[in-house]
Amino acid sequence: MLIGPLPDPLLSVLAMLPIVTLLSGLTILRWSAARSSIVAFGLALVLGVVVFGLGPLGAVLAMVKGTLLSLFVLLIVWAALFLYSILNRLGAIETIGSAMIGSSQRPAARALLMGWGFSGFIQGFAGFGAPVASVVPLLQVAGFDGVAAAAATMVGHSWAITFGSMGSSYFAIQLVTGIPGEELAPWLGFLFVLPIIFTGFAVLHVLLGWKGVRSGAPLVMGVGGAMAATLWITAVLGAGAVASVLAGMVGCGLLLAIARVGRPRLADGASQGSLRVVAEGKSSIHLALLPYYMLVAITLATQVGLSEATTLPAPVGYHRDFHSADQPGLLASWSMAGGYSPSRRGHDLSQVQDQ
Repeated sequence: MLIGPLPDPLLSVLAMLPIVTLLSGLTILRWSAARSSIVAFGLALVLGVVVFGLGPLGAVLAMVKGTLLSLFVLLIVWAALFLYSILNRLGAIETIGSAMIGSSQRPAARALLMGWGFSGFIQGFAGFGAPVASVVPLLQVAGFDGVAAAAATMVGHSWAITFGSMGSSYFAIQLVTGIPGEELAPWLGFLFVLPIIFTGFAVLHVLLGWKGVRSGAPLVMGVGGAMAATLWITAVLGAGAVASVLAGMVGCGLLLAIARVGRPRLADGASQGSLRVVAEGKSSIHLALLPYYMLVAITLATQVGLSEATTLPAPVGYHRDFHSADQPGLLASWSMAGGYSPSRRGHDLSQVQDQ
């Protein structure tokens, strides 16, 4: 330590400076993420040596630990984005979205289905701009204004961020704080009950105004309650990696089911061709969703004792063991391997149906 003992309040302020510098560089100075991070890292290193007495060995250990923490989270992020990219190229996202566009004539149901449920679902397994890139064009095709569609999507997917990207933020909180998941998950799940409801109302207001809020309020309360319960239960069960994914699935499923109520049915004399198109349309959606069904099933399976044989001891300084079988990045890879061919088949069926 090059500077003598300082009061604790001043030390707290100095410890916050690298974080403040990082955020200020990104938001106020408009620096790139790389530049802001390098400046914040340099400031943290200087403060550590000058103020907090950090030695060379301590600095090296801190950087190695930070790298390992980042690697654990990055493995999740890379696998999640790879899963999304492959399925997007296969047309699975397009297939699911197309089914949603024609699902209902009720504007409130369509707005919530795409701007709230589907955007949160995509945030759950991908994140990093994928909800906006995927959902905004769908909302525009459905007849909503482009700017309003972008704003609604950015608000509508925000409920899924903490458990989004295969739980990368959730696992980062565990690793940094040392708080076990079984203690952290119930509180995080509970904190998102109101945000799920509020974001639903916000999507309706942005896309449809107060009239849409009034007409869609029952949908938001009912479906939002089911989504919140699903997210909380999934997190408590230890499957934080798919908490947002499963909650988004439940929301989309309920909204699709509600949207189909009252739709005109096929006449009794409908042709076998019409019936075949309907059946193929439904099957193509489920085939496109198969990798996500597998992801949820595998993740939940790892929480019932199937991964105990692959437990790895925690590194020094960590507060939890790691299971090689339930690392979210590996789960996403397994789901992609198992669902690739069926998902491609689902897209082919949807193209045949369009023709």
